[in-house]
Amino acid sequence: MDYKAQLKGNNGALFHKFWKSLPEKSENLVRVFVRDSLGHFTVHDSDTKFISKILNIENTVHKGQSEFNTTGMDWAMINLVQA
Repeated sequence: MDYKAQLKGNNGALFHKFWKSLPEKSENLVRVFVRDSLGHFTVHDSDTKFISKILNIENTVHKGQSEFNTTGMDWAMINLVQA
């Protein structure tokens, strides 16, 4: 599945609902989501800012809502080596 399709339309709404249902996390926890079997992962919301600073990938962070992301949350894709 195309990773962009996972964050838009009904899929995006379902992911956002899922995200909101997650229990509160500690400050030192980062939630990383597997996107495919090729070693691509995504991070979302406040985890995006944290990971982008650590990995120096600020230029690859996707901000808020777009045609590919209807969740309204920031997100970034990272690979297995970065993870």
